[in-house]
Amino acid sequence: MKYKTTKIFLFSTLLLILFYNSLFSQVVADTFYVPNYPIPEIYYTDEAPELPDNVWNHKLKYFPDSIVEQLGSTCGQTSGIFNCLTYMFNRAYDREADSSNIFPPNYTYNQINQYHGVSTFDSWNLVKSQGHPSQLEYETINFYASMLNPDANADHFRNFWMQGYNNYYKSFFNRITNYHSLDVKTDEDLKILQYFLFNMFESNKDGGIAIFYTNPFSISDRFCTTMFPELYPNYPCAVIDTIYEYYRPTHSMTLTGYFHNDSVDFNGDGIISDTIDINGDGKVDFHDNEKIFWIVYDSKGQRPPYLLKYDVLELFWNQQVFFPIPDTTYSPELTFKIKFKHPERGDIKITAGISSDLESEKPEIEIDLPVFNFQGRDICFTGVDSLSEPDILEFGIDITDLKNYIPESDVYKVFLLIENEGTSSGELQKFSIMDYSHEEIIEYDIINTPVIIHSASNNYFSDEIYLESKSFNNHIQIEKLNRFAIPVAQSVEVPIIANFGSTPYEYTIINDNEYIIELSNKPFPSDENYHYDTLFTTFVTPDWNFSFSEMLWNSIKVTSTGAIYFDTDNLSFVELYPYQTAPKISQFYFKPFELDYPRGGQLPLSINITNDYLEIFTKIRYTMAYQTYLFKNESYTKITKDGVIETTYGDTISRYYIFPHIKTEYNKYLIPNIAEIPDTFNTVTFTTNPADSLFTIDENGVLTMQAVSEPGKYETYVLVRDADGQEFTKRIEVNVINENIIGKLYPNPTKDILFCDIYNPTEQNTTIEIFAITGQCVYKETTLLAAGITEHNFNTAQFGQGVYLLKISMGGNSQTQRFVVTK
Repeated sequence: MKYKTTKIFLFSTLLLILFYNSLFSQVVADTFYVPNYPIPEIYYTDEAPELPDNVWNHKLKYFPDSIVEQLGSTCGQTSGIFNCLTYMFNRAYDREADSSNIFPPNYTYNQINQYHGVSTFDSWNLVKSQGHPSQLEYETINFYASMLNPDANADHFRNFWMQGYNNYYKSFFNRITNYHSLDVKTDEDLKILQYFLFNMFESNKDGGIAIFYTNPFSISDRFCTTMFPELYPNYPCAVIDTIYEYYRPTHSMTLTGYFHNDSVDFNGDGIISDTIDINGDGKVDFHDNEKIFWIVYDSKGQRPPYLLKYDVLELFWNQQVFFPIPDTTYSPELTFKIKFKHPERGDIKITAGISSDLESEKPEIEIDLPVFNFQGRDICFTGVDSLSEPDILEFGIDITDLKNYIPESDVYKVFLLIENEGTSSGELQKFSIMDYSHEEIIEYDIINTPVIIHSASNNYFSDEIYLESKSFNNHIQIEKLNRFAIPVAQSVEVPIIANFGSTPYEYTIINDNEYIIELSNKPFPSDENYHYDTLFTTFVTPDWNFSFSEMLWNSIKVTSTGAIYFDTDNLSFVELYPYQTAPKISQFYFKPFELDYPRGGQLPLSINITNDYLEIFTKIRYTMAYQTYLFKNESYTKITKDGVIETTYGDTISRYYIFPHIKTEYNKYLIPNIAEIPDTFNTVTFTTNPADSLFTIDENGVLTMQAVSEPGKYETYVLVRDADGQEFTKRIEVNVINENIIGKLYPNPTKDILFCDIYNPTEQNTTIEIFAITGQCVYKETTLLAAGITEHNFNTAQFGQGVYLLKISMGGNSQTQRFVVTK
């Protein structure tokens, strides 16, 4: 059993800050890395081009024709998508901004949103993977509507998901290669930033624009307001000389240029200078520069820009500004085309996978996507109830990146994985894979008749496609050899050989049957003399370790819904760059209800720890039929040292909310669909199911299969994880054969087709012959057979009725068996 140590974070504090801040803005991470943009060396020398006095990029043709007002918490998208992405793409293509190339601010927000704001970096990660639609493709409403305007359609703006595969396909072309940063904490940094805004380090080119994170500017941040008619006529601009610091930044804005100051004197000496020590620190540096303002546009609609004193930028979050780089050469080569129905889109995750083993039922590599990833909140799939079919969405997903995970061109099995983590079933109405890498477009139709996607289920769909490797990303691989043959009553050791990725490797046998589920009826335990705390979430660390999913955990996180999280290193608030290199983060949890966290704030929770088990009483607030029930004894959960988890539900809770389920690294375990089970239970028990001991694997990757007495095909799946968290799953097949060459021969008698299992101890040429009872050879072939058990079939419709002999010869041995053909 593996041992897992949990790092404990101030999770409840962070969640509360998230909750309150996200009501009006967005929160970005404390820990962050975005690579600096490469700067040509000449810009650090005296040979750098001369800078103009003013750079007003918001007045160039690339910038959107109007400044939009953010709706809700879309400041990161108003600045990072509508302003910055639009500008940078139009600059790259040297075109004027219009509705065909302006990127709406709510597309990525609506795709990702889960009850709180979405950072610009999350949006850019989506664009890096899936591109971005223009205003024309997105079919959105008037950008200039305000959430305070009673005529504004809030559902459309804040919930709408784009409809139609062709719209998604057009979006795929608008990818970015990366997003980068520039530091803003020294004299040299700020000079380099001026060059970025002037020409973006390219001769005879216009400059770029960037975004930054800080806190909303307050009245106390303003040095003054004054008129600058040449910059913004008719209205005064606010001059900012400092930024009030909160716990963490919550607001994104756009840096569009700089402006020569000849009217605002910051120290009141009558001189506007950059050579006088105006702050009295004994040196002259960028803090003393009064000559340059930075031009900043907020996401508050048609308002004058802010003018920032030269040194204010060092108060920006991370002391950096950020910008995306358009990929003007990209064309999608492989996509999913999907038509899907579900009433709660936040319960659905879609993953792409690939396998070189065409017989595998699981992908060897899965890539998490930044879209359709339990996102968009638990509302209808389109996001707008007033549409004629609000639960049905036709969409596309760009999976061209799969080609970066294969080291060589070959036929591969391409997988679509649909995870449904909700109580409601869905429907995959249509699914095909589109291949654009040839002169003619190829569509592989996989699903044309609707398939039910049951509640809390994993669903794989696949097809075999020839793929050409693109830019192999050095992702971990396992050598292709995965089929072995051994005699009866003999064990075997198979070395799992991993390549690429980063050492050391960790080897695990996937156990798909970790828990047994039992339903029963038990009295609801008394909570008399138990103390309740009203909270959102808490950590529990007893003197003993929890057993869960074949691992030991020294701490768990408990929410006031009774959900139990067995946390690995917590990356929930750490931004990762770029998204392709982020390790797959596995969540281990038990939830007695469908709810992840209580909606509406902190709720009463009582926890009791003994030497052998832990008890959790919850009182859940929920609404049913427009009536709110508060603080009822809803559930009692008991988790024991040996890993048994049992929940008993009080009679006050609606059956609708009873949805106990476990998620481990490899599987989900849940009670059957509510409609399929009787109402006579109130207790659900999850008992650990010991792993099958037929296969074991050691820390060096040597897989051992114990000896068996029955010939046949035995298989298991091995997961290998490298030091960076990259994973590869390999199906291992062991064929146990006896001294016979011919195994099963069926059906016998036969009419049209005969099947035969051929036992082959090693890869070798094999001769197959069929003789009539007269001795005449009526069929003969020689073929190279792989080691193991091979199913061969013969067309017997061409033979007349009678008795025949099948003879198979290999390696100097042969065997003959009789079969009958009937008509």
